[in-house]
Amino acid sequence: MKNKEKGGYMNGKKCLLSAIAVVAILFATDFVIHGMILKESYAATAALWRPMEEMHGLTWTTYALYAVNGLVLPYLYYKGVEAGKAPLGQGLRFGLLIGLMMASGWSLGTYFMVPMPGSLAATWFVAGMIQFALVGLALGAIIKPATA
Repeated sequence: MKNKEKGGYMNGKKCLLSAIAVVAILFATDFVIHGMILKESYAATAALWRPMEEMHGLTWTTYALYAVNGLVLPYLYYKGVEAGKAPLGQGLRFGLLIGLMMASGWSLGTYFMVPMPGSLAATWFVAGMIQFALVGLALGAIIKPATA
């Protein structure tokens, strides 16, 4: 990634750290959201979902999604970060905008296609907004803009 301050490339450590942070936040929050908070909701709507054995066989798709997010989101944030503005504020703004795009897509899109309770779709949306706000804050803390 190009470094706006020095005309070169962003520090490899920051690239790696930001990718790891994105993946770790999404992994941990997905575990809490889907493995704990929504566990009973999923059990109550089990007829709507793939059998658990089949989902376990497709876990690699979730890891692929984490990898894509870990590579793309830091790059997008870095390309739009502005010098002279608070990094955490920019990170939060970025996270909320990405969250709005991502969470509305999967919650409303799935609600449209699957006869699931609206409360589940709403929970997905709110949880996604929180997840990406956290991702944005982490990126703001790691990828700081030039000060002048």
